[in-house]
Amino acid sequence: LAAPAAKFIASCNNVIYAACLDYIEGEWKRPRALACSTRNWPNQWPAVQDYPDDGEEWDGFAVTGEEITGLATWREMVVVFFDSETFLMAGDLAGARIPIFLAPVGCLSNRTIASDNLGIYWSARDGFYYFDGSGLANISRDAINEEDIDLTKPHDAWCDGERYICHCYYQGVPSLLIYDTERKAWVARRLVGMVGGLERALSVVSIVRDGARGQVFGLTEARKLVRLCSGDAFETDFGAGNPIFTIETAELGLGMPGRDTVVEELLVDLNPAAAASLTAVVTGRGRKQETTTKELPVTLGAVTYELPCGIPCRVAKVKISAAMLKSQCPEVHALAFTTPEEAPAR
Repeated sequence: LAAPAAKFIASCNNVIYAACLDYIEGEWKRPRALACSTRNWPNQWPAVQDYPDDGEEWDGFAVTGEEITGLATWREMVVVFFDSETFLMAGDLAGARIPIFLAPVGCLSNRTIASDNLGIYWSARDGFYYFDGSGLANISRDAINEEDIDLTKPHDAWCDGERYICHCYYQGVPSLLIYDTERKAWVARRLVGMVGGLERALSVVSIVRDGARGQVFGLTEARKLVRLCSGDAFETDFGAGNPIFTIETAELGLGMPGRDTVVEELLVDLNPAAAASLTAVVTGRGRKQETTTKELPVTLGAVTYELPCGIPCRVAKVKISAAMLKSQCPEVHALAFTTPEEAPAR
């Protein structure tokens, strides 16, 4: 067989894989089909495997995905992403093709997939995921609101072992969502540039890297190459304001069930690398929801700061953010609430 028309392609061990086949009259007629070439012969395609419809079994696994949404290779494995689940593939299509079910987690877009020697990243309905060969984890829960990401507009992703970068429209504007793999923390930044002396939103359609220098570039819709990052230095990011440092907790239970208490103070124990002005937003939920915003000027050195709140609630959470460079982000050692009835809730 000749090479099929395919929406997604990948290569692994001298075999080319193609998924989502037969583009006819504006649509892919076989969205669950997967094909592979003969090893070392990219022009020979002997086998095609169609995934069954929803609810049917294929090699002992229930396939609920309606279409393949992405295809990638990592550490000599082929990863097949559906809209609602993910498989690792082993064997040859011409012989015994063995699907290994990874998780009931799909992929929203092939262009959010990026991998390095340590793992593979992608975007699903409930956030960004990371797979390292031994486990799967949601790495953006309580940090990035996936509902604010618009993948109908230009987007792309890249990673190098130290950062996973997804360019997309976030909260309505072109942004860089940057995951620091060492700190396990996210930075969300607007992507802007100077046009005619005025600051304008800057959208890129693809991310590329200069491997020799470690620089990351973006290709704009106007077909211009702009520098996004240079090595580890966020200070040299192209046309962007200072990145936003953010840390957010889950909701913490306070007081007795069914009865409101009062968040008297927020305690913040941190060690900033430089003087900065942080913003703390405390949200309490009980009979009603209340939010208070406090400015937190900090100086060098490990210090515990006390911020008065006075919010009645049953549960509360805090979000601390600041515009600062990566090298200046503070080390947050502890966050706690004080209430009249008990010791600080951490």
